[in-house]
Amino acid sequence: MNLKQVLQEATIKLESAKITSARLDAEVILCFVLKKSKEFLYTNPEQRINQENAYKFNTLIEKRATHYPIAYLVKQKSFYNLDFFVNEMVLIPRPKTEQLVEVAAKGIKQLINQSNKQPTIVDIGTGSGCIAITLAKQFPKSKFIATDVSPAPIAIAKKNATKHKVDISFLKGNLYAPLEGRKIDLVIANLPYLDDDMENLLQSSDSKALKFEPELALKGGEDGLDYYRKLLEEISKAEHKPKSILLEIGHKQADPLRQFISTVLPDAQVEIIKDLKQRNRVVKISI
Repeated sequence: MNLKQVLQEATIKLESAKITSARLDAEVILCFVLKKSKEFLYTNPEQRINQENAYKFNTLIEKRATHYPIAYLVKQKSFYNLDFFVNEMVLIPRPKTEQLVEVAAKGIKQLINQSNKQPTIVDIGTGSGCIAITLAKQFPKSKFIATDVSPAPIAIAKKNATKHKVDISFLKGNLYAPLEGRKIDLVIANLPYLDDDMENLLQSSDSKALKFEPELALKGGEDGLDYYRKLLEEISKAEHKPKSILLEIGHKQADPLRQFISTVLPDAQVEIIKDLKQRNRVVKISI
């Protein structure tokens, strides 16, 4: 079979499995198998595919038909125009999280202008490292620390940091514990905030695909805020509190989180930042 025929058959198979991006996914998977660009597919539709590559391609298409995330199949996900290695040990970066990066970038610029020195920024629960690495590319002179509770995500984040040639210190530990005693300027956290009823499911997520992602990186208890409450409690008791905290949240979590902040950090200023669809997305806490 030639490439055109292979893509047509794969697209039909994925469409029958209710994959909304069937043609695009088939192209991405074929490019991955052939180690070629999409331009190659478009300009060489009559080229025949060898038996080995056909088997690899069909195996991945069958897996994708189960709604297995394509990012895990091709071991890559684009975030903020950068490519990140991902596998089943880390959450797949979401487009919505790019707003958290944008808000953080503005905050870092303000910190630099206010103090005329480079700030220390921490990414808690770094996963693939996409947040810390994206910001470190923009602010190479600032000090970045990334933490995670598990060694596997740290290994992946280190791999991505090396790929993108950024200098980040990685610490293993839960929430604020590995940072105790350090002076931090900005804390960024995109912790698990999916509630039990999945009310805070990101719109960019395929709910059928979530079962393939690490549950530890998704669910945050009954209302999705367990990890954020614990983090803020730890920060409230820390010897050195950060100047600012940025949290990505689900669209229904702003009010209960604001109320909790008022109890543990009563003097803090809280700002809720909305996304392009006017849904609550980022909480900014100034201490």
